Amino acid sequence: MSKLPYVVLPFNPQSLAWILISKLLLPVLRRLPLPCDDLWLDLLDENPDWRLQYSMYQQAGGDTFLIIKPNGISIQTCSAEIITQITSHGSRFPKPTKESKVVELYGPNIITTEGAQWRTHRKIMAPSFSEDNNRLVWDETLYQARAMMGGWGLSDTEESATLTLKELQEDTMLLPLNIISRAVLGIKLEWPKHNKKSSNDRGSRGDKMNMEGHSLTFQDALSILLENLPLIFLLGKFLLKQLPFKAVRHAYTAFSEWQGYMQGMILSKREQLDRQNAPKQADILSLMLKSHTDVEEGGESKGRTISLTNEEILGNTFIMTLAGHETTGDALFFAMVELAMNPQSQRELQQNLDDILGDRPLDEWNYDLDLPKLLAGVPGAVFSEILRVYPPVIQIPKRTLPGSPQTLLENNQQITIPPDVHIKLSVIGAHRNPNSWASWTWRANSHVSGSDSEKDLGEFDPCRWLAAPNENPDQVSPSTIDSSRPQASSSPKPGAYLPFSEGSRSCLGRRFAQVEMVLTLAVIFKYWTIELVPEPPVDEEKLAKNAVSTAEKGSTWLKAREKLKKEIRDNLSYILTLKYNAGEKKQNVPTIRLTRRGKEYWT
Repeated sequence: MSKLPYVVLPFNPQSLAWILISKLLLPVLRRLPLPCDDLWLDLLDENPDWRLQYSMYQQAGGDTFLIIKPNGISIQTCSAEIITQITSHGSRFPKPTKESKVVELYGPNIITTEGAQWRTHRKIMAPSFSEDNNRLVWDETLYQARAMMGGWGLSDTEESATLTLKELQEDTMLLPLNIISRAVLGIKLEWPKHNKKSSNDRGSRGDKMNMEGHSLTFQDALSILLENLPLIFLLGKFLLKQLPFKAVRHAYTAFSEWQGYMQGMILSKREQLDRQNAPKQADILSLMLKSHTDVEEGGESKGRTISLTNEEILGNTFIMTLAGHETTGDALFFAMVELAMNPQSQRELQQNLDDILGDRPLDEWNYDLDLPKLLAGVPGAVFSEILRVYPPVIQIPKRTLPGSPQTLLENNQQITIPPDVHIKLSVIGAHRNPNSWASWTWRANSHVSGSDSEKDLGEFDPCRWLAAPNENPDQVSPSTIDSSRPQASSSPKPGAYLPFSEGSRSCLGRRFAQVEMVLTLAVIFKYWTIELVPEPPVDEEKLAKNAVSTAEKGSTWLKAREKLKKEIRDNLSYILTLKYNAGEKKQNVPTIRLTRRGKEYWT
């Protein structure tokens, strides 16, 4: 093996024993006069990838290093060069499926399978993410985003005042859940307290589904299931069913209720598809049930076809619901917070929306006309930058096969990876690696001051993604945009930007997420501004009368910004995805509110 830098850990940080004693032992170890650096202690602490980010690799002495633990050796890398080689050769570096079996709650799926079984899942599922489905995502996002605004008591056509967003995180998680229910499952869910209007939508109404034999509505079953996933994953299906505790019983009820609803829905959709002249459906579940693939043996098709079993369909439906809900909901929350803290970026977003959408009402916004411009403009840049700063998945697990060492190149030096070794591709490290991003074409009017690219990479700045002035977004269409890359003048090198992974196992739903996100941003920011309001409440009328100087007002706002920034960055955890956890301290967070454009005070 090449001379990679290494760190020795006296404990396995993933072991149950260490998890139980770490809270007591780590503070003691940190006080001891140990003759070595603190990196090994930091790696034993919680969430080292997010806490340390690229500094982990600076301390280790390289973008790829070994971690030597009592249970074996693993490799950690944020090198774009290494990451690209690994993701480009999936058969040589498969995913450790044993670790992912935890999400096989309802059946084998595209995440938990490998080899020929995974290829079958991929071939059958890929056609389901079609242009027809993307159009459905557009229509449903437009409907649900307007419903969310209506649920807040706001309208794109009425001159309202302001609204404090007291449940921003909850609402940004509910929005993608409703969109996914329609675009993935074919079930129409309504926003709470939203004044429902008649619709010609062919999707089943979630609040009208037959509850016979069920104790929860479909919507409640799905919501409770997703809220309790950490507990469900921790216990597994057997303990979940057996333990008598109230919280466990509540989670198990939602788990089994959603399974029952989905099993009935799969059977019903299969029957519908078997009928002649069945109405065309664009939801992914219907498309997946219709899809099949040829069985190939020895490189030749034997004329047989195969489709996914009902259990595999259910397993994949769950994974798509989970992944789409968590990633988009968190991304939207972080985008709202960052735009509140970065008024200049928000103003650029609003100006770009005015240029793209003009004075057309929402009903006249058009998938073919507007989506390419939204993706190539500031809305797409905001989404790309949010996923860079707050990637939903902060590490991608890989491994080498037993008896199969692998040779890679890094900086023209050969690195030999031993057989049967786990490899962690650090997404958060790659997104902040100045060695990978040094050649990035920085915008002259970037909002991040100074030339320290390493510091810049820790900051939210959508300008870094904007297309060059001579690039014409009118010349592209929704079907021709490469959704695996941001629409930028100079994309980062392969392996440096991984929110949807790379290679053959890259995310099938990236266009789905892009449509959701850029359209939601458009619905909100075309008419509204999100403002950060200092706490405790400030007498704005007094400030408006110049009783307080502009400088003092600015100073007050900047203090609130720093407080919110620290609050968010210090309270992120990683279980299923990177997520903000306010806990009991939510009351200490500065207020975020929506204000009608033109009536802002703090921006």
